[in-house]
Amino acid sequence: MKTKLFIIACILLAVSCVPTRVTPKDDFKKSTTLSDLNTPKLDLYIKANDWMVDTFNSPESVIEFTDKESGTILGKYLAYGAESTDYTVDTRTFAKIDVRVKEDAAKIEISLLNDVRTYNKAQEDEIHKKLDNIILSFKERMQSSENDW
Repeated sequence: MKTKLFIIACILLAVSCVPTRVTPKDDFKKSTTLSDLNTPKLDLYIKANDWMVDTFNSPESVIEFTDKESGTILGKYLAYGAESTDYTVDTRTFAKIDVRVKEDAAKIEISLLNDVRTYNKAQEDEIHKKLDNIILSFKERMQSSENDW
């Protein structure tokens, strides 16, 4: 009986301690540059700032710096994970969103601030997909000719 309990305890311990995969943050770096937008720098800056506000509306995802003169908007985004509890590891991965605009052009760069802890490849693919969707959303907004006036 003691042997069976010992085996069951070992199995439970082994299953509960599933190792996490650690992927270097540089594997997730993404950027794109849009040129020939035929839009003044100020209008692109306003579009980019508006896009940031609409896209990153979580309390953990914030605009941290803006400079209209240089055309710079920097933000932090919770790209993946959850805060730790008594029984789990903190898997939060934050990304820096760097948007730069100038006359007729815009650039976005997304870089993770820490290495990524996941349990499988599917979770890594999910992060890549989220980051790709952010880039796509940015491109669509910057290339749109919508005018609210």
